Amino acid sequence: MHELVEQRLDDLATHGFVVIEGALGPDECAALSGRLRALHAEGHPRGSNDVGTVWFDDVLDVDPGLFGGLIAHPSVREELRGLCGRQLQLRSLRGHVYPGAYKQHWHMDFYGYWDQAAEGRLASRGTAVNTTFYFQDGGPATSHLEFVTGGHLRPPEGVKRGEVVATEDNAFTRWCEEQPRTVVYPKAGDCVLFFSHIPHRGVKTDDTTERSNVVCHYQVNPFYPGVWFLSETLGDDGVYPLAGGSTA
Repeated sequence: MHELVEQRLDDLATHGFVVIEGALGPDECAALSGRLRALHAEGHPRGSNDVGTVWFDDVLDVDPGLFGGLIAHPSVREELRGLCGRQLQLRSLRGHVYPGAYKQHWHMDFYGYWDQAAEGRLASRGTAVNTTFYFQDGGPATSHLEFVTGGHLRPPEGVKRGEVVATEDNAFTRWCEEQPRTVVYPKAGDCVLFFSHIPHRGVKTDDTTERSNVVCHYQVNPFYPGVWFLSETLGDDGVYPLAGGSTA
């Protein structure tokens, strides 16, 4: 494996995330951000919350040629291969736009990581990773991404089914606020690879700037139906497009 890839995987294990700079070129960023902008302007069916996040879970259906190119993208393919081998499975792909200023709630994309109980002698812990591609520059005066420092190495407080909700008034959020945090400023074209169970949030302080991204969620071990995951799962006919395929 290439030395740079090994270093990135070591950084991922240590910090829970790694920034891959310049993963996408300017033309790719313009095409992807433009398509998301158009979907938002057209009133395409979307999800939204009370803190300014808008998301589209069906972008692969809307434009598979464009958004499908982010699945095991060449800029991060060797890292995914080094982590998952042929067991890499796409769980979901979600596009985000942030029309105004926002501060996401502290959250984990895979809430169920720590509550997995051993279900048999051969059962293994399900693991998931994200690749988030950013299409505009972030910076101290505009927007950033922050992680609970080392949050992938220890279970947070308050993560129980039915108790973690999208609000600041819960034990999980209070725990996150009390922890040290690491702030990063992804630029246009950067990809952030991180464990899906590390607590994190995005923040945009300048409501005049555009901000959008696409997140590919991958699972490494087969997950049973009903596993506690944040985003919508593609379904049995779309969960395994990479096994033995493009990462081989």
